[in-house]
Amino acid sequence: MKVTVCLVACLLLVFIGVNMATDEMVEDNELTHNLVKRAAPCGSNGDNCQYKKCCNNFNCVKGRCKPKSCKRSCRNSRQCCNNWGCIYGSCQQCRGRTCKGNNDCCNGYKCAYKRCQKK
Repeated sequence: MKVTVCLVACLLLVFIGVNMATDEMVEDNELTHNLVKRAAPCGSNGDNCQYKKCCNNFNCVKGRCKPKSCKRSCRNSRQCCNNWGCIYGSCQQCRGRTCKGNNDCCNGYKCAYKRCQKK
């Protein structure tokens, strides 16, 4: 009789312990699930920043995300970054730029159909 009571008590304690452990695991999973929320995507180079903010290394300049380290004024194309060229003293994108002659385009681009295109 004592053995039966001990077995029932042990099984009851084990059952209660398993239930408590399961409840704690469920709570932990819910907390972890809440912490894994994704941030809104940020804009990188050339992305439109009118409706979403730029990433950490970029600034919103005239509606576009541009790298913080890029200069806006320049003396030569080496001072510009990301395949941009120094055109009339300011860093500007080379591709798709309007032109009248090859002098209006960056190095590696030529004027064709009044647009700068890669050679």
